Amino acid sequence: SSLRDLLFHVQEHRFTLTEIKDNLDKLGLRFCGFEDSKIINDFKKYFHNEHEEFDLLKWDLYEKKKPNAFIKMYQFWCQKI
Repeated sequence: SSLRDLLFHVQEHRFTLTEIKDNLDKLGLRFCGFEDSKIINDFKKYFHNEHEEFDLLKWDLYEKKKPNAFIKMYQFWCQKI
């Protein structure tokens, strides 16, 4: 179907959090946080500094500890610097 071709094209790429960070930096974008409050709350149990939830390198460490946290896909906000 055309929907499948549009959304799940053969050139779909998978990115790690460090690759996302590098791409956001290259594009002049700032990571503003993830959508899922359940994941955010669990992340805060590991890292207690309030600003660490905006650090993609910390999220990379978190994902290595909990590989199923982002079982679907990353859903996050960013803004132009």
